[in-house]
Amino acid sequence: MRWSIWGCVLLIAAEALLSFRSVSMAADNTSFITGRDAVEVWRGEIAGAKDSLLIVTLKLTTHKALKPLLEAHQGGVKVRLLLDGKEAAAPKSLARKARKAGIEVLVWPTDSLGELHAKFTVIDARELVAGSFNLSAAAAKSNTECVVIVTEPSAVESAVKSFYSLTAQAKPLNVE
Repeated sequence: MRWSIWGCVLLIAAEALLSFRSVSMAADNTSFITGRDAVEVWRGEIAGAKDSLLIVTLKLTTHKALKPLLEAHQGGVKVRLLLDGKEAAAPKSLARKARKAGIEVLVWPTDSLGELHAKFTVIDARELVAGSFNLSAAAAKSNTECVVIVTEPSAVESAVKSFYSLTAQAKPLNVE
């Protein structure tokens, strides 16, 4: 099943590279989207969060991504964010702002484990949003990116386990 989904994803990506397009694969509980507004697609999906957001991404450098995280947090959603250590420390990073607002921000030990290049979000342990996009200004306005949305329970459960496996190797962001 895993190869059939990704085989379809690759074919559709090649076909829809420069245009925004959504294709639903209902039998697999999967949607594939390409376009220049991946962060908007992600924002639309996380807006429905009621309980938790588990987020793994290389960087957080756009207020278009930070704002809905802050809104979710203020609305009672537990937001946990794992960022690459070097990117979290970069001058353009909004990691410190997120942490100061009360969001749990963890940093990946880039020096010992290499760059964290994974990009996925789990919403309420029921939906997985993954893709090529960072939570960056370029992904929000100029890059052509892909987004895969999965609601198949075993895939979502696997992503939750991956999140906890990754965060077990991370440390909380120090804002001092």
